[in-house]
Amino acid sequence: MASAVFIEEKQMKNSILDKQKGYYNSVWYRIERFFDRHNHLMEFIRTILALAVLCMQFYIISRL
Repeated sequence: MASAVFIEEKQMKNSILDKQKGYYNSVWYRIERFFDRHNHLMEFIRTILALAVLCMQFYIISRL
């Protein structure tokens, strides 16, 4: 009886590991890792663009 429970637990662990291995080999995982690696660069670009838009708005308002 105890060995049957042990075998079921082992099969569940193996199926979970197989699902995780499938996820780690998927395209979505690679895309997520790409964005994780470039997160700081994306934040920097977003900040620079916001400052550029703000400067352009001040320039346009001053010319009115």
